[in-house]
Amino acid sequence: MLVQEGLLMRFDYILDEVFSTWSHISTLRILMDAPRPMSGREIARLSHMNHRSCLQALTRLEQIGFVTRNRGGRDHLFALNREHRLWQEGILPMLEIERRHLGRLAKRLKKELSLYVESAILYGNCVMKRDTKDTTVDLCLVINNRMTEAEIRSRLELVKPVAWKRYGAKLQTVIFHETDFVRRVKRGQVSVFTILKEGQVISGKSYRELFGSIQ
Repeated sequence: MLVQEGLLMRFDYILDEVFSTWSHISTLRILMDAPRPMSGREIARLSHMNHRSCLQALTRLEQIGFVTRNRGGRDHLFALNREHRLWQEGILPMLEIERRHLGRLAKRLKKELSLYVESAILYGNCVMKRDTKDTTVDLCLVINNRMTEAEIRSRLELVKPVAWKRYGAKLQTVIFHETDFVRRVKRGQVSVFTILKEGQVISGKSYRELFGSIQ
């Protein structure tokens, strides 16, 4: 066992320490893209963490070999130890998969829904990268006037379990007929403008195709 600051830790269970707090992973995400060593204050700002918590995370990651520290100059500068095998073979691939997670969900939704909708739009917390208490993903579906809402909801009953099982996504869906969607835009309804402001079209018609020059 290794002993660091009164804490017991097994060398062969080192990932217990890496994943022991969100601040460790948040710090590693920032350093993952850093082209140069960074100060603790820079890392804290980019990871939306207070300076003290960030410094504690950096110190702990340094103690277990994932981070290096240059003590010269006014500020200590930190860099990722990219040679660590657990970083190269484990954590880096996981973070890369995490980074593509929403995009992969979008591709799957497009595959499952493209034949049934005029447009599929992701919006809300997942697109805006806001902190939430759960993994709800907001999805707006615009359907043509020949399809009923019951028909598309029947399709969604097949899609939702896939989204949850494969991606951990709880789909929260709003559905509009195309003419109704355009009419709501023209009337300036707040709920629809929120979708326009935050939305990302993942399948079908763009906003311009849906309602011409109205934005």
